[in-house]
Amino acid sequence: MSNNLIISSIGQIAIAVSDIQTSLDFYQNTLGLKLLFEAPPNLAFLQCGEVRIMLNSRP
Repeated sequence: MSNNLIISSIGQIAIAVSDIQTSLDFYQNTLGLKLLFEAPPNLAFLQCGEVRIMLNSRP
């Protein structure tokens, strides 16, 4: 196994949140990220430049 790990890009980051709607409000209205789509009841996807953000909460 090589010790030369190189990450060239990141496509998606998952973030666990306690409340989807409160988190969506923050990411959209405070940070200005674009909502791509929601997958109710506990997933939402936003775009941040080249990176997709997946918000995930437990029901």
